[in-house]
Amino acid sequence: MKVSLNIVDAIKLDKDNFTLHYKSIIIHGKPKEIIDEITKRKSMTLVCEKYISEDYPIEHSQRTYENTSEVLTVFEISIEEISGLGHEKEERCFDGINVYKKHVGKNNKKMYNKEYV
Repeated sequence: MKVSLNIVDAIKLDKDNFTLHYKSIIIHGKPKEIIDEITKRKSMTLVCEKYISEDYPIEHSQRTYENTSEVLTVFEISIEEISGLGHEKEERCFDGINVYKKHVGKNNKKMYNKEYV
């Protein structure tokens, strides 16, 4: 089985040019269920820390995890291919993902592509 994950970030409205500026990546790979409870908890904590406001106590997400861990399924993706698109002149598509082979795409947007073996 293979999966694809699309992430869009850094969306900025450009009213003067009637467009949106954004960064986008698509990840293709094989999913693997995380069964180890320590890894599963750490994965969910990292997701919560990234997307939950600083005003929201992380302890709440930890309590929620404890109440739902029996029915929660977490997967990791073994990346086989990743590509990105953005409007910036020099891109670094998302935290922790380095820039790859550069290609000029439609509308002079920068395309990045790397295949993983």
